[in-house]
Amino acid sequence: MALVGSRTVDQLHDTVKAIDIHFSPEDLQRIEQIIPKEYASNSAMLPINLDENGLFRF
Repeated sequence: MALVGSRTVDQLHDTVKAIDIHFSPEDLQRIEQIIPKEYASNSAMLPINLDENGLFRF
């Protein structure tokens, strides 16, 4: 899950709430089916092997 920059304290508090979100293995598998690999990374991210590892295993 990408974290975006917060410009206000309220936005930061909302962002921190994401820590409490937990996805089941089934949820993660469904997300991987929905998001095309070419849209799941960009040049600002560390290199990952999406073909081998998927979106959530590094």
